Amino acid sequence: MGRHRWPPEVRARLGVDDGPLDTEELREVAEFLRTGDHDGSFASWRGQSILAKCIRGTQSLEDALVAEVQRRSEVVGGHDESVDHREGRGEG
Repeated sequence: MGRHRWPPEVRARLGVDDGPLDTEELREVAEFLRTGDHDGSFASWRGQSILAKCIRGTQSLEDALVAEVQRRSEVVGGHDESVDHREGRGEG
């Protein structure tokens, strides 16, 4: 996708946790997708260091945003009738 990814060996050395997102992290992702805001310190993210938390948080938010844009593009590409594409009107 063209986005920077830290190589697995570097991620491991930095202590980046590549496991599934926990409940708090999922809450952070949902809030980000809803509002566009996030905690830039990534304090509630898992990781062995501040850098590890920032890497995990940043990449998780990027992945969630890309997935959401793709999901919405499929709806638009499928000509979802609930979306009025003129001047930003519609439900979707």
